[in-house]
Amino acid sequence: MPYTRGRHAYLLLDEFKGHTCGETLNLLSDYNITVDFIPGGYTSVLQSLDVGINKPFKSHVRELWNRWAIEAYHNIPGHGRPPKPSREELSKFIVGAWERITPEIIKNTFKQIGYTNTEQITNEPTPNEGVIDESQDEVVEALDILRL
Repeated sequence: MPYTRGRHAYLLLDEFKGHTCGETLNLLSDYNITVDFIPGGYTSVLQSLDVGINKPFKSHVRELWNRWAIEAYHNIPGHGRPPKPSREELSKFIVGAWERITPEIIKNTFKQIGYTNTEQITNEPTPNEGVIDESQDEVVEALDILRL
């Protein structure tokens, strides 16, 4: 996984069938990623990242897509149906949306759910910060693998 760059990582997932299958677990293990699962019925309590980070992220992706679709619509003669965005366009939406998720949003979310002492979280740049072109290429590659 390019995001871990060989370092150990921890991933907390719900019990969705695709997360618990042997193929997924073996792949994560190969990349030195430890996985724990949230028991059924506790997702809303323990996976507040869905509300604090994923919801605004998806909202930003939707906003970027809407802007693209409006522009594409206006560039089509007779204002027919806009084309589907390319993988490159999709990756721009994803990278652009992630750039809007600030360290403050992440800190507040973790503070809200009580997973960590947020004072230990710093605003120091991470090794991946500012590597947008590389991130976009990785997103395009992931979309290709998923055949989206």
